Amino acid sequence: MSAYEREFGRVRLVEKIWERFDYTKSFPQLLGAATRFHRELATMPYIVDIITTNWDAFFEEECGAIPMVTGDDYALINFKGRKVYKIHGSINVISSLVATREDYNECLESLKGSALGGTLRHFIATRPVVFIGYSMLDPDFQDIYTALTKDLGKMNPKNYFVSPFPSEEAKRFGMKEIVTDGTFFLHKMKEKIVEHGCHLPDSVYHRAEDFFEKSLSARRAIRDINHTDLPGVLYGHFYLDGVLDATGRIRARRATGEYSDRHHVAELCRNYEKLLGNAIDRGRYDDAAYIEGYVSTLITLLLDDDDPDVPPYFCFTQRSIHDLEDFVRAARNLRRRNRSAFDKAVKISRDAGPDLIPMHTPFLDGVFD
Repeated sequence: MSAYEREFGRVRLVEKIWERFDYTKSFPQLLGAATRFHRELATMPYIVDIITTNWDAFFEEECGAIPMVTGDDYALINFKGRKVYKIHGSINVISSLVATREDYNECLESLKGSALGGTLRHFIATRPVVFIGYSMLDPDFQDIYTALTKDLGKMNPKNYFVSPFPSEEAKRFGMKEIVTDGTFFLHKMKEKIVEHGCHLPDSVYHRAEDFFEKSLSARRAIRDINHTDLPGVLYGHFYLDGVLDATGRIRARRATGEYSDRHHVAELCRNYEKLLGNAIDRGRYDDAAYIEGYVSTLITLLLDDDDPDVPPYFCFTQRSIHDLEDFVRAARNLRRRNRSAFDKAVKISRDAGPDLIPMHTPFLDGVFD
């Protein structure tokens, strides 16, 4: 890197680095191989602090991590969520790249007094650190680790070094060696936590997607039913809005592992059940139907069955509606079974007019205490 920069200049060096990342991202096969580790880590929400010397943005893109690159980034240090501390800079902050020998020397000196260096020293001093993807023979790694642990002595917590290749250097630095592939290590650790019941397997995301597809079919089935003639059909639409919004959020937040935490999902269900009660008590039946759809999607994550029996249709006259014929029948019975819900549907239908199908947005301001 130093020789290349002397010959062609810094701009050309950075351009070559950028081109390499851009090339990798342009081929799904290469990108999949490059992010295999990150995607395994993504659904492990208890891993919240990551230290890397890599320039790529894969921890940000695949794991939802907030990047800590420069001192200014520490304004975000108290933000909720996963952080990645980028010792050698980020491809998204070109001026931060540590590439040449001169850059490495400056970085090492900076770590002795910078906010980033202080944070890393605090981590190493107060908690076990698992090193994955590093080479113990890399002199830069040795220099950084020595600088960060210099004054800890015997008080340095036991750290772990995961690598498919045995290394005598790990023992010299006082680390416990685990000889295996890094991604496999995360996978086996995740399996153990799933066995203890605190963590949901990654398969729940496929289960949510299956329910999403089933719900899309239900939406297509009820789309042509005129809500002016059958106002109760609107609750089927609001229910499906809840399903689709919940699935969309689960999909979007997969990188954070938020929905892999069984206790978190169960708590969400309990909270939404309270909101459901508020909505019904206040006559906000449109909100209630939306919440039913949202909670139904969350329940698919908690059930042990890979094909959970969660209904794709909803009306206030009966539970567990699984086919279109039963749904139409339930909507026809709404006036007799739940007059308040029927009157609310009539009002919404009139306000929308015959040519529009109202859509429930992901806001529930009217049901909070």
